[in-house]
Amino acid sequence: PVHAVLDQFHLGRIQIPDSVAEQQLESRVQNERNGMEAFLQQAQVERDQTGVEVNKINLETSRVLQTARAEASLLMARATATALKTTTNALNNGTKMLFDAVAIVGQEQRIAFSYMRTLLDRQDLDLGVSYL
Repeated sequence: PVHAVLDQFHLGRIQIPDSVAEQQLESRVQNERNGMEAFLQQAQVERDQTGVEVNKINLETSRVLQTARAEASLLMARATATALKTTTNALNNGTKMLFDAVAIVGQEQRIAFSYMRTLLDRQDLDLGVSYL
């Protein structure tokens, strides 16, 4: 071996053998295929994650709607019960005031009045009451 120091070195034409060029080309094509497969796999992961997020949102929406409906139903039931209690108390107080005002003291008279009032409150009965 002879050692030499070159301050400039020029190469002219280099002939790459076909087998080497083919290997390099196949290597680059395989790299591109690998990149494409990685992209496709990442896209599938993103789609799956999006599906999970959509499912979470749908479940949360369903839960919130069910809770709101249940709370609304409970509120309506409580309001109905309170209204019925208020109406019943007012009816009882009004009846007591009526009994006191017209001096109905006997149990039979009170029962007869309550029975007539019950009959008058029925929607399916056409009843008229007059006083003599």
